Amino acid sequence: MRVLLVHPHKYEKTIFKGVGELYHPLGLLYIASTLRERGHMVRLHDEYVDSGFGRTMQEFRPDVVGIGVTSPLMDRAALLTRIAKGAGAKVIIGGPHVTALPAESLEAAEADAAVVGEGELVLPDLLDKNWDGIQGLAYRKDHQVIQTGRAPHIEDLDSLPFPARDLCDPRKYRGTGEFGFPIPIGERWLSIIGSRGCPHRCSFCASPVVHGHAVRQRSVSNIVAEMVECRERWGTRNFSFLDDTFTLDEQRVCELSEALRRTGVKFRWACFTRVGVSRRTLIAMKKGGCVLVSYGVEGGAEIRRQVGKGITREAIVETFRITREVGLRSKAYFMVGLPGETEADYEEGLRLAKEIEPDYLWVAMFYPLAGTPLYEELRAEDRGLHTANPGSFFLTTNRDLMRKHRRFLRQFYVSPRYAHSVLRRASLGEWLYIGKAARAFLMMRLFAAPVRSEERGV
Repeated sequence: MRVLLVHPHKYEKTIFKGVGELYHPLGLLYIASTLRERGHMVRLHDEYVDSGFGRTMQEFRPDVVGIGVTSPLMDRAALLTRIAKGAGAKVIIGGPHVTALPAESLEAAEADAAVVGEGELVLPDLLDKNWDGIQGLAYRKDHQVIQTGRAPHIEDLDSLPFPARDLCDPRKYRGTGEFGFPIPIGERWLSIIGSRGCPHRCSFCASPVVHGHAVRQRSVSNIVAEMVECRERWGTRNFSFLDDTFTLDEQRVCELSEALRRTGVKFRWACFTRVGVSRRTLIAMKKGGCVLVSYGVEGGAEIRRQVGKGITREAIVETFRITREVGLRSKAYFMVGLPGETEADYEEGLRLAKEIEPDYLWVAMFYPLAGTPLYEELRAEDRGLHTANPGSFFLTTNRDLMRKHRRFLRQFYVSPRYAHSVLRRASLGEWLYIGKAARAFLMMRLFAAPVRSEERGV
């Protein structure tokens, strides 16, 4: 069959394109690889870098359209579904929002089927088998929604083929203010993931909705083989690991770092992890090519307690200090607008951000994600799921929340202290990277009200 996989963007065909999380849709690329192994013809339409979904439908004429859905993108997914079905294609949706609310998502999007859980094995079966016997599916039959439970987690991640990165144009994907990091001029970067699952219980995070809390890890040799292949095929040595907690197994991280060093390739990579990582591990990571470590801080003490972060102020301050002493760049993730946040909580978070002095700061606005404890709490209390933030992680019509978000960024970045730190490490790549972050800030500053995707062309 001809299968079109779609990564939706909430602000298709607007100036907001490319602002924020510009990263390779690894989940869809893994699914593309497994579909190819079954003999299907696959194409990717990534709205973060591509325009003209309707034109793609006309050119490719897919039999099936698969759409990955997160909570802020449900409306966009429904619009894309109508266009695809109007062109005669069947539509299958999946992703965290769909896994959390399969029947509701199926009805809202008016799709033909919904994948519940990890989709690499489910979607190929949907194209090849009778749907009645497939686990991890919701679909309509005789005007009723049939649900077959959740797809089992894939335990052996090494058994999956590498993501079908040839479906992406690597020139379109650059390091951005969120997941990226400065790379040398003329070079490219790729995203990679070495594990699935997270044992922690942050109440705002939707990652466990699909991948669960039990951590499954790829082997060191499998990860290295993928990175070497990317170097040989696409000429890149810059990678961002998207694991939820990269340093959960510090011994494994040290082994991976040493294995990368032994390849002789001067890999450069970044990762996201939890504060508390040891100096020994950070040193090993630096020797293995790590240049930046991102840590989730979220806010002050009361906010961290409310969301179940489970990290202390002392651990946060110490981790950023050690990271700096080892010679690695650091990035801190904060969030504003969490339920129950007071002005005192907000100010405490801002003071903490200034105190730990990360090289880069990313601030998101709280958005309730389906399947998370906070989502269920808001829904159960009928407090209005989308009242606090009827937008996305970085754009909203809530003027007070937008003001707090802008002020947090401005207070951190527009300061003599930060200007001095940038001048000390100045390079062309650094300035370009900072420029992208500044562009995102200006877009949010000038255009606070998000553009509804339904009002734009496709």
